[in-house]
Amino acid sequence: NAWDGIGWSLNELGNYSQAIVYLDKALEIDPHYKWSLSNIGWSLNELGNYSQAIVYLDKALEIDPKHIDALVFKSQALSNIGNQTGAKYYSDKAFDIDPGSPALKRLTGTPR
Repeated sequence: NAWDGIGWSLNELGNYSQAIVYLDKALEIDPHYKWSLSNIGWSLNELGNYSQAIVYLDKALEIDPKHIDALVFKSQALSNIGNQTGAKYYSDKAFDIDPGSPALKRLTGTPR
């Protein structure tokens, strides 16, 4: 989905609010697109809106419980709200699924 690609690119550039605009457009086309849901979770995490990030990440994980990026972003969100037990659960799950995933590099400072 092209809108998701633009949103992802904007996240990579640190334009998180603008990324959400494009990721929402992607979800208008396919409300069950796990990548857009996860990418909005990423954006919201970076904007400090951890509770709302978790809502989107939970939706992505309902679609694909092994979605590494969603697991990593949820671990980060939980860590940021002080739920270290939950953060460890999701980071461990991500490591168990794919210990070589580049997404795991985002887990610095998250319990493992």
